[in-house]
Amino acid sequence: MVAGLRQLERLALSIDEFAVENNETAPVLVCISWKPDLDQAQRWIPTNERLTRIAFTTELDEVPYDLVLNTRLFLYRKAVRHLLEASMAPPKIISSQGEKDSWENNFRQVAVLPRSRERAWEYVTDGSQIDEIEIKFLRNSGKSQDGFVSRYLNRPISRVVTRLLLRFPTTPNGWTLLIFLIPIAASFVLLHGTYWSFLWGLVLFLFFSVLDGCVGEIARAKFL
Repeated sequence: MVAGLRQLERLALSIDEFAVENNETAPVLVCISWKPDLDQAQRWIPTNERLTRIAFTTELDEVPYDLVLNTRLFLYRKAVRHLLEASMAPPKIISSQGEKDSWENNFRQVAVLPRSRERAWEYVTDGSQIDEIEIKFLRNSGKSQDGFVSRYLNRPISRVVTRLLLRFPTTPNGWTLLIFLIPIAASFVLLHGTYWSFLWGLVLFLFFSVLDGCVGEIARAKFL
């Protein structure tokens, strides 16, 4: 689980995003190859309702493929195109013979990918990197039209809050509803018309602006 999604689900959503951008009409076939010694109870197939352009299989049909990924590869949004350009030329066919050797060879193929110059992906060699990867990912999740205050005051605070929220099943809509009362309360405070009510009303509006930034950050992290 990194930045609010299980890694297999993030990979699937990234492929689906690429298929939509690429106007693919037929489903992109994704074969999930589990580590041979992984318990059957731990194997699963993503069922996210937003996965509309890909189909899953667990059978290696010995057909050509375009890209190998593994669940240690953390993808930024719109990363698949960069990966296709950067990946080494894959073998023409994944063989179902020698399942353990085949799995390890393909896993290593992803591990030796060059570092991304476009900040399109990170490689998680161990769990201690997850915090650092989440921080780097959220640092690049702002909007290009962010103003000075938003960039240097609001965003640094909202990213900290977003990192906490991504540990829970938080949705952008749910968070919007939760913070909706803050600007209403600020309006009532401002209606008093005094110096202190004006000051605290502005503070509440600024507080709302910071928390409102979390909505987009959650959405971008979770493909919502």
